[in-house]
Amino acid sequence: MGQLLDVSWRTVARWESEAAPAGRNATKVQNLGHAVDLLGNMLERKDRVTFFASPHRLLLNLRPITLLESDEGAALVFEQIEGAASGAFA
Repeated sequence: MGQLLDVSWRTVARWESEAAPAGRNATKVQNLGHAVDLLGNMLERKDRVTFFASPHRLLLNLRPITLLESDEGAALVFEQIEGAASGAFA
């Protein structure tokens, strides 16, 4: 998770044990959690980092993790995941 959020493993450990992230990281962490929930079993756990870190043509060649920094960008990511889950892109 630290790799995706561009923070150290110590920061992630601190968030898990005592203090929740603040500011932009709080939005990103919340949106990332929701995106992972939406993905469900569509991707194997080992492939999730690649999915979030790679540019996607349906997202204007932007990386999902970058879009998750704002609620507007996150809405685009959620829409694409929900579309994939419903078979809209099959």
